[in-house]
Amino acid sequence: MNRMKDEKDNIHETKIHGRIDFPYIVYLGKIPDFLKSFPLHWHEEFEIIMIKSGTGNFRILTENYTCNAGDILVIPPNLVHAIHQKDSEIMEYFNILFKFQLLEPDENSTTYQKYFAKFLQNNFFTVHLRYGTELNSKIRSEIEYLIDNRHEKYETQELMIKSKLFQIIHYLQATVSPLPAESKKNVSQISRLKPLLKYTSENFSKDISINQAAEMCNLSPSHFMKFFKKMTGITFVNYLNLLRLEKAQVLLKSTDLTVSEVAEQVGFHNFSYFIRSFHSQYGTTPGRIQNKSNIIIRETTAPRMEGCT
Repeated sequence: MNRMKDEKDNIHETKIHGRIDFPYIVYLGKIPDFLKSFPLHWHEEFEIIMIKSGTGNFRILTENYTCNAGDILVIPPNLVHAIHQKDSEIMEYFNILFKFQLLEPDENSTTYQKYFAKFLQNNFFTVHLRYGTELNSKIRSEIEYLIDNRHEKYETQELMIKSKLFQIIHYLQATVSPLPAESKKNVSQISRLKPLLKYTSENFSKDISINQAAEMCNLSPSHFMKFFKKMTGITFVNYLNLLRLEKAQVLLKSTDLTVSEVAEQVGFHNFSYFIRSFHSQYGTTPGRIQNKSNIIIRETTAPRMEGCT
């Protein structure tokens, strides 16, 4: 299952990962595949990412990370993060998502407060575990087990899954320490963007002015522009355009809308500007993306002629 396809429209993911009574799942993702990037988002699950092959760029809060095959990323619940293609690189990666309640249902218990709550309290620990480092090596075999057995039914693997997750958390929590003051400030500040990011994801086709965006964050327009760039690494206008282009790519690949209809539907009212922006971002035209997708659909849906020579 490709996580990009399933969650392309959500910035605050509310999809249930796994079963309601067993909130755990492993995904295989690929960039570029259906999308060139997975924009800023957050979710309630703890996330572990292992790079299977290639290289990609990740942003967690205000920090950027370039990850290579074998690297591991650890993302606690509710942290804003994004995944982007690096240049023309192809990257495959596994996502392991689970809720702490899977391991300890009682949030007031000693176990939960001692071992799990610290990941929710703006503390610090190394999120990028490079291949070959000590911590990467300590949790690698557990992660590989979860990946290798991802197709097994929960009914037969529940105890092993939980045991591996407990071991991973055991090693990770030992590295947690209080955040430096400046980093704690950034964590608090970027939370101010969540209402805007959610609104933008749901209303990307509308005209969203700087003044309107600034008001959602309780900031003046000039302060907002500097704040957004500092928190995300790009301007709000660029972020909105990239979001619209990603949505356009999805529509081109999955609907019968014309290129001009797609442009209008995602919020580009100047067709020439849409074509230029799309080519600048993807190195090709919307029409070529659409035609290539139609060819793939025809090839995969055409009836097979068995027994022909």
